[in-house]
Amino acid sequence: MTQVSKYEIDLRTLGTDDYDVLYREFKWNIPEYFNMGEAISRNKEGIAIIYRDDEGNRSETSYSELDSLSNQVANFLTELGVRRGEPVGVMMGPRPETAATIVGIYKMGAIALSMTPLFGIDSANYRIQHSGAKVLFTDREDIIRELKAQIKVSFDNGNYTFNDVKKSSTSFTPVKTKSSEPAHMLYTSGTTGLPKGVVLSHAAVLAHIPWYQFVFEMAPREDDVFSQLADWGWIAGILDVVVPSLYFGKPMVAYNRGGRLDPKRVMEVLEDTKATCFFAPPTALNIIMKSVNPKEYDLKLRAIASGGSVVTFDLIKWSRESLGAPLNVGYGQTEANVLTGTNSKIMPIKILEEKGGGNLLGKPIPGHVIEIVDENLNVLPPNQVGEIAVKLPDPIVMIEYYKNPEATAKKIRGGFLLTGDLGWKDEYGYIWFKSRSDFLIKSSGYRIGPEEIEFVINQHPAVLESAVIGKEDPVRGEIIKAFIVLKPGYEPSDKLKQEIVDLVKLRLAAYAYPKEIEFVNEIPKTESGKIKRAELKRKI
Repeated sequence: MTQVSKYEIDLRTLGTDDYDVLYREFKWNIPEYFNMGEAISRNKEGIAIIYRDDEGNRSETSYSELDSLSNQVANFLTELGVRRGEPVGVMMGPRPETAATIVGIYKMGAIALSMTPLFGIDSANYRIQHSGAKVLFTDREDIIRELKAQIKVSFDNGNYTFNDVKKSSTSFTPVKTKSSEPAHMLYTSGTTGLPKGVVLSHAAVLAHIPWYQFVFEMAPREDDVFSQLADWGWIAGILDVVVPSLYFGKPMVAYNRGGRLDPKRVMEVLEDTKATCFFAPPTALNIIMKSVNPKEYDLKLRAIASGGSVVTFDLIKWSRESLGAPLNVGYGQTEANVLTGTNSKIMPIKILEEKGGGNLLGKPIPGHVIEIVDENLNVLPPNQVGEIAVKLPDPIVMIEYYKNPEATAKKIRGGFLLTGDLGWKDEYGYIWFKSRSDFLIKSSGYRIGPEEIEFVINQHPAVLESAVIGKEDPVRGEIIKAFIVLKPGYEPSDKLKQEIVDLVKLRLAAYAYPKEIEFVNEIPKTESGKIKRAELKRKI
């Protein structure tokens, strides 16, 4: 039975735990005029941000305080001459000021250009200069003088500081933006070529809500507190979890974990903040699984979500047994985010137990139509591998690649957004991942996805992580090469190489084992944690 909600989008109003009913009955309710900053400002009560600084000190920012600070940001930018539709850079770690800055940018009709504070000078300047952002908010005091924005706002060394921002008025009337107007920009992580600026509308920001509710088991609940490990400079961090939590008026945990993950600190923050819903990339969860015993902490978790790379069945099992909460998976990309997912209550993943997990992406989130297409954009029948495509129209899909109409036309065509990912849809409607089409290995007539090989290699008890690529070969076309990082306490050896080869032959296929194995100290990755396969290919 459909219920009434004060929110534009709310899966809970459908009142069902049946996926098929939920998918069939859900309809997008995106108004012609919508501003996410204005929507967040409707929340006047409760805690918005629970912040833990680098020294472990805790503070709380109320929704009233967030509203006031975001209004000051909007007024400050207006006074600087920033106009509607112009990008404003935000390169700060998880903290109240970051949330307030983005909300303020939304309110004034400008575009929030999110960047991770882990960027080096060149990566940051490329985005600043390509986007044309004149103003940059940053907490990178160490490199601020090298950054190319005309106006830099920081805590100490910028042209202005947040103390200057706080001199502006706390009153601001949000601009009446159309939902189709640009709200957010993020650059793709650039596994191949230069990063491209993905422009997202206010409608696309709002369209993240169904996935957020779905993977967090029909969130939010009354006592929910949200925490996550994804960088706020990437789409998974800021739009998957932070903005939806603020939209629903729920507490969001913010703390700077820096470049390296400290599993003990993660557990301490989850315990201290009484977080109930937690998002973390699979790589982070794997490190936590191998480093700490969560049962030593008083955790209140009820739902965990992950995505971005392979989520193994072992990880899902560990989450339920050790963290005390189901682990749901999700899939998407910056250009069309949060498209599929799982929900342990609505759709128990018995199929995952049967097939061992690894490359299951879940089912389409209500509101999205996901197809598998061939090179001519014909929809393929179940269990045939093709490109994963999003059927248009769909509000989650980007407006464009900024200043790149050729790339936009290649990405969006024939009534689809083409993800560049290969996969298949089984007879039950589940979507499965095969490989990035760019890095599919073609060896002796076989088409092999590197991720499925990595999934098996990573199950060896000596392996911390791995990366697989195709290496040119005059006979086979390509051979499989694996780069492997070992866990502490293990040493490279021919015996270990053979064990890994045998494992892949046993678990995957006789033709899919790596012909070459190289033990390395680290795997090169983008700032968002994706393997830089192009860089590995250049090395060989």
